[in-house]
Amino acid sequence: MAGAALSAVILPGCGGTFSGPPTVTAAMVGSARRQHLDDKTLVAGRAVFVSRCIECHVLPSIAEHSAAAWPAIIGRMSTRADLTRTEREALVAYILAAKNP
Repeated sequence: MAGAALSAVILPGCGGTFSGPPTVTAAMVGSARRQHLDDKTLVAGRAVFVSRCIECHVLPSIAEHSAAAWPAIIGRMSTRADLTRTEREALVAYILAAKNP
């Protein structure tokens, strides 16, 4: 019974405004194509963002940093996350496309 009461108090507060990382959209693919990237790269980058970044911390909002700052941030963290070059490049492509669709 106490668990149910606790859930009633905690769960309503969990519905914040963060809706998770954006899905890959046509606008993002268009942005990526200007960089000679395709939708598969963006989907792979989103998968890395969702599955690997959360291993160490809460997913950041993509808007939290500038487009110029993200490559360096990912570069520093990719060593700790043991990302391959392909994963790192896909992650950067996804975040930059999400920032500038």
